[in-house]
Amino acid sequence: DPQVTTAYNVPTGGLRHPWLTLKLMHLIASYDDTVPLNYGLFENVTVSVPKGTILNPEFPAAVGVRHATAIRINDTIVGAIAKALPGLTPAPSGGTVVPTVLAEADEASGARKVTVIQSLVGGTGARPGADGVDGRDSGLANLFNTPLERTEADCGVVIEEYGLRPDSGGPGQWRGGTGLVMSFRILRSGSAVLGRGLERFVFRPWGVAGGGAGARCRVLVNADTPHARDLGKLDVYEAEEGDLITILTAGGGGFGDPFTRDPEAALRDVRAGFVTVEAAARDYGVAVREGQLDLAATTALRASAAARPDFGFGPERDAWERVFDDALMNAMVERLLRLPVQRRHALRRRLFEAALPGLRGYSGVDIGRLITDPAAQREALADAMATWLPD
Repeated sequence: DPQVTTAYNVPTGGLRHPWLTLKLMHLIASYDDTVPLNYGLFENVTVSVPKGTILNPEFPAAVGVRHATAIRINDTIVGAIAKALPGLTPAPSGGTVVPTVLAEADEASGARKVTVIQSLVGGTGARPGADGVDGRDSGLANLFNTPLERTEADCGVVIEEYGLRPDSGGPGQWRGGTGLVMSFRILRSGSAVLGRGLERFVFRPWGVAGGGAGARCRVLVNADTPHARDLGKLDVYEAEEGDLITILTAGGGGFGDPFTRDPEAALRDVRAGFVTVEAAARDYGVAVREGQLDLAATTALRASAAARPDFGFGPERDAWERVFDDALMNAMVERLLRLPVQRRHALRRRLFEAALPGLRGYSGVDIGRLITDPAAQREALADAMATWLPD
């Protein structure tokens, strides 16, 4: 993709940057621990990253949130390996870090005070033979958990919930790791809740080998009340005293057909609170009645199982690709790269909005709502490309 005006660019210089090769190193080290991890490992690896793209931006370029793009690079490489060598790599992780920040007036001095309430991550993707890790993302292992008591002592919030998010791990023969849920109540008006570099609010971490996608991230205000709001991809929210902010992070993708999961494993998930009774029946074909397996009902549910695609991207991306499929996107990018760098991002956005007029001001709540007539929207996109990006 062309470089962007926002801070997601990764300045690799077009070289074998570690963020472009990290997952290859992980793969090699995982399957052959006798291979020395040194420069020679990558002597035969080449990269092709044209200048003026998001992975090799031209100066000046904003790069402050490049970690978010690096996570997507890792997912893309793992997905490509999964297509070439099925069964070798895990499903993608929740793939996001949600640094939840509170800005408020200090009670003693009146000065503005900024506190990181918690850095929240998702779950890891499932892999052949094992579920993903719940509430932990191995690709973001340098983030510490902040004790809630410390947070409450330092700033004007009360943490009302902090735990694993049910039904967030992608369904599979091996389940994706669950995301997290944290709810905190604002104690002072004039406070602002901020997020930076948030991801997985639009498209889900995909499932592999017939597995299902993990849940998307969400940020809710005053959930389960008449005044509930879904903020989508949070930037800055000016909070009022008493507001309850709930942040739900993404789960990892599932691996393998969930209707082949051991029913006892699904039952354990229900008992542990990782999966609800309803999701066990819907996603795994496992019937749980009063905390016990109903084997007859489970057999009946699984008898109606439909064939599943190798990659389960979730309804949002399935809807998106009915308009923006690979052929159209590749043609768009190829033509955009012929233009001066300064024009590319704005024109790309303009093309998207020609197909999806509701995209302007879109917050990431549900992209599927904007896909109302895929055929007509594809035609509108093609017309816009012919006008603004002639071949």
